[in-house]
Amino acid sequence: MLKGTKIRRETEKYGYKYKSEPPYTVLRNDFMSYGEILLLSDVAKAYEKYSSPAYKTAFGYIYTKNYRNNIFAILEKIAKYYRSNGLYGRSISQRDSFQAFYDVFKEDGRIKQLLEEAFHRYEKKPLTLSD
Repeated sequence: MLKGTKIRRETEKYGYKYKSEPPYTVLRNDFMSYGEILLLSDVAKAYEKYSSPAYKTAFGYIYTKNYRNNIFAILEKIAKYYRSNGLYGRSISQRDSFQAFYDVFKEDGRIKQLLEEAFHRYEKKPLTLSD
């Protein structure tokens, strides 16, 4: 919503509501509610966190086994877990990030082993995930 842009000039036309201070974050419009925009923001944060190579094997396993052709559903599930557990806005360790991924997908028994192996491979120390 930068000043002087077409989207800013169309504020009334599309019902944009946005923060008055930079970076002028869009809060809602005629097409998306605040909750929908918040969810997309949360999904983007989940993508940033879990697209690292450390999670490649576990993420690929979950994708192939349960979420084929729907990466968004995986990220949405993670995002909702983070939001409901107050994890956004906090600094969390790599260990806690692995635990959160496990908490989201622990219904699949294999995921624990994959995450513990990946943590050891990337962090060079053991990890024991708690149920």
